[in-house]
Amino acid sequence: MAQLLPDEVLWRIFNLNTPEDEDFTVDGLDVLAKGTSLLTARRTSQVCSKWRTLLLSSSSIWTNALNLEELHNLSAEGRKEVWLRTASSPLSIYGVLVDDEEDLSFNEFFFAILEGHWSRIRRFAIPLGKHSNIVNDPRWSSIYLAAPTLEFFHLSNISDPHLPLAIGPLFSNCAPRLQSLALGNVSFDLRTPSFPRLRDIHLVLDSAFHPRFLWALNGMSNLENVNLTSTEDDDGALVLETEDLQDLPNLNLPKLRDLIVFSNLPFICALISRLTTVHPRANILMNATRYPVSVPLSECFTLLQTGFKRCYEKVVNSGAVDTMRLTRQSKIKSFY
Repeated sequence: MAQLLPDEVLWRIFNLNTPEDEDFTVDGLDVLAKGTSLLTARRTSQVCSKWRTLLLSSSSIWTNALNLEELHNLSAEGRKEVWLRTASSPLSIYGVLVDDEEDLSFNEFFFAILEGHWSRIRRFAIPLGKHSNIVNDPRWSSIYLAAPTLEFFHLSNISDPHLPLAIGPLFSNCAPRLQSLALGNVSFDLRTPSFPRLRDIHLVLDSAFHPRFLWALNGMSNLENVNLTSTEDDDGALVLETEDLQDLPNLNLPKLRDLIVFSNLPFICALISRLTTVHPRANILMNATRYPVSVPLSECFTLLQTGFKRCYEKVVNSGAVDTMRLTRQSKIKSFY
């Protein structure tokens, strides 16, 4: 029966076995659970000559099946064969990056892609483990280059030292197609970025968010989900005066549906005070951490009062917010 199906129908069926864009969402990184896409493609290509011909001529099937755990289980020749089948199509790289000290060829295979084909990467979702020496490789610097094809970038790192040293703006502030950005304990310099299509941003930092970070959010009018978590035990002597709020940009985020912040009180004060436009049914959750802040407590409450008053007048009172909560609790250090 399958022999009678037209090639376009067969291709669609084969493509169902590879991750879709929805699998790369920040809320649930389902792509990490799809760990058999490459194995399925290889086995399918061995069913009959018709299927094999179609699969070998469909580079997008193979570029969407670059699961690192499956690739690690292949020999160096097997990985080379899979890579050649990707031709020049945009790449999707995902899965746990295994630090194999006994088989350095796998590390070389991964970094050869990262360094030599960074401009081809469309979707990237990789968590790193605690004891990974891969974080020390200087070829991670590729993520600071312009990313013209990149649409989804998720990188979580719980190693020590953190990955990598910040040597400049992330993606050189040039990722015009980026839709989803999730970083866990990755050093970066996010200035005024050129991410006009960004919808989701999820950041977990081991340092305090500075109010100047609002400049990075400014201009991202397509943002729908923002999740900011600071795991720092100190605020880094962060000082925020009332007049400092006047120098920060207004945040006009008409599509913003969910705003979740676990951070120091000064940053929350600044964020609340500059938030002017959100989605009509937005949910806002602010969690002030217990960490000491250099701003006197009385002044914090003054700033908070100022911020809430402004936010209420600009946003809440207009009926734009569905839920708003401010709580005080300890840090949450989860990512994937």
